[in-house]
Amino acid sequence: MTGRFLVGVLLFFGLSTPAPARANVDATGRWFVRVDSTSCQIELSVNGSQLTARGSCFGAAGMAGTVEASGSFDAVSGHFSVSGSAEGPLRSDSFMIDATVASDGTTFAGTFVFLFLGVPVQLSVTGNRCGNGLLLCAIDDALREAIEQALRDYQRAGLRRIAHAGAVGFAFAAPSSGTLEVHISTVPTGSVIVIAEGRSMVESPARVVAELGLSRRARRLLRRRRILEFRVGATFTAQGGAVTEADSAIIVRKGVPEG
Repeated sequence: MTGRFLVGVLLFFGLSTPAPARANVDATGRWFVRVDSTSCQIELSVNGSQLTARGSCFGAAGMAGTVEASGSFDAVSGHFSVSGSAEGPLRSDSFMIDATVASDGTTFAGTFVFLFLGVPVQLSVTGNRCGNGLLLCAIDDALREAIEQALRDYQRAGLRRIAHAGAVGFAFAAPSSGTLEVHISTVPTGSVIVIAEGRSMVESPARVVAELGLSRRARRLLRRRRILEFRVGATFTAQGGAVTEADSAIIVRKGVPEG
């Protein structure tokens, strides 16, 4: 009798003991987000049950655009729903994301819905938290730094020196092996003109300098113009995927002696 009683007590407490509650998830921080062929770096901010998202996205063709959204977040389940506006590669004035952050707080997955010609289109969306050695975020940071430095170098050199340089360099601190592709373009008369482009294979993490060959058409353009807007786009394809960054700056002719 006593044995049956003890077994009954153990079964009662074993069956009635609730499962451990899921710990609250903190989604605050920088995330690398993918929607179809578009990659984004988004900063999520959580205040209670409110969530805001701000950042920028880059498409495979180098298109860039800003993203802003806000909505609700449930820290217990990790579920969030936000709506906002996007420009550039996401091709949408308004969108909605419905997703859930994993219990470890490092990834999320869900759906991205936007209107195309008045018809709702649904795509999958995934996110990985930057940090903890996430390669795609490291590549994006390195590309952004390389483009900013290149544009500063081109501004210091000016159109005159660039036109006679024979090659334009692009220095990149590659966080991993992969393929670097760089192109510089301008739109002086409404049509895009490629000024320089190049491609480099990277066998291991290292600082590489890609030489971007100038076409004859580009040299003639640089010699004739007094001012041009350079748009630099760079894509690095590693094992984890392809990351694209782009930016632009005004380059002017400078009266420096040819060297």
